[in-house]
Amino acid sequence: MEKKAAQLADRLTAEFYRRCGESFSATRQGGWPGWERLLEPLRAAAQRAADEGRAVRVLDLGCGNLRFERWLADALPGVAVEATGLDREPSLAKDAVPGLAAEVVAARFDDGWRLPAGLSGRFDVAVAFGLLHHLTGHAGRRAVLEGLARTLVPGGVAAASCWRFLNDGRLGKKARVATADAAVRWPELAGAFGPGDAFLGWQGEEGVFRFCHNVDEEGLGRLAAAAVAAAPGMREEGRFSADGRTGELNRYLVLWRSLG
Repeated sequence: MEKKAAQLADRLTAEFYRRCGESFSATRQGGWPGWERLLEPLRAAAQRAADEGRAVRVLDLGCGNLRFERWLADALPGVAVEATGLDREPSLAKDAVPGLAAEVVAARFDDGWRLPAGLSGRFDVAVAFGLLHHLTGHAGRRAVLEGLARTLVPGGVAAASCWRFLNDGRLGKKARVATADAAVRWPELAGAFGPGDAFLGWQGEEGVFRFCHNVDEEGLGRLAAAAVAAAPGMREEGRFSADGRTGELNRYLVLWRSLG
């Protein structure tokens, strides 16, 4: 996507969350089926933390309303969790999660994004769910994956999801309509999109648009390679598809940092 158009797309996405963040959050309360497939490495990370006499430390980029942390508390009962969340709208995480120590700070994710100083090498678990598709360029998506990798302690696990919304007929149709509408409203967007770039609206709200990018397998491979190269001992543990009616709406990448 061209730079000027990418800046506009990012502003529209930010405006979407300012205007519709509460209603959007209300529809996103439960865990994702794909998270169940992460339970084994999550349990291992929690056990290593417990063996060291401390809580498992979780970093959540694009944390929203802390739905992952709520799911984690239910999935690992009795496990002490300390969470750090970064989100463009930290107010979405205002409701406390029982038994969870959480700090949420504001962060703007774009192509110039870099991990805040002081977070490297601190976390047992680092995740980015529902975030990568909002980033307008490969550089921003790469920065997120490299950032996740660098935050892990030895033995830590990272996971990220890529939303494959264009593979869904219903969502694909909505994206085509919203993208065409956005290009009429903002002519500078016409012809500025790259493969996989689109807009989606929200519940019929007039003039509301969120940018979304459909990361394909080749793009995910480049992101995985960058993450593995970002920190010593990093390796790709695997990829899998899950979620949605077809069980393929999200494509997951799992990374692990070796103990050696």
